Amino acid sequence: MINRWSGLYKFSKGEIEKAINYANSKICLGSGSAGQVYQGVLPSGQLVAIKHIHKSAMSGSFMREVEGLSKVRHPNLVCLFGYCDDGGDQYLVYEYCANGNLAQNLLSKNSYFEL
Repeated sequence: MINRWSGLYKFSKGEIEKAINYANSKICLGSGSAGQVYQGVLPSGQLVAIKHIHKSAMSGSFMREVEGLSKVRHPNLVCLFGYCDDGGDQYLVYEYCANGNLAQNLLSKNSYFEL
């Protein structure tokens, strides 16, 4: 079967679980309507953000996100490295952004932006 999302790595559920549970700790970075985001570490030592899609949001959120982000590469947008669709669980593996997400930065008191 040809991967229709070229350039993306297909992670196994075991790889995802190992990345999220590195050093025997699980760090939740946040949550939203589509799922929870955890900090993870790949075997290379690279820090990543891993979104676990809620089963209730699986109707199309996962497919839309992978479909859209697999085609986009821009220095000002977070990079999608890969995905996992295994045993009814769906995950998206993103580049880790140490300074939080866009909403947090736009709404912070120290923000350079005016809303």
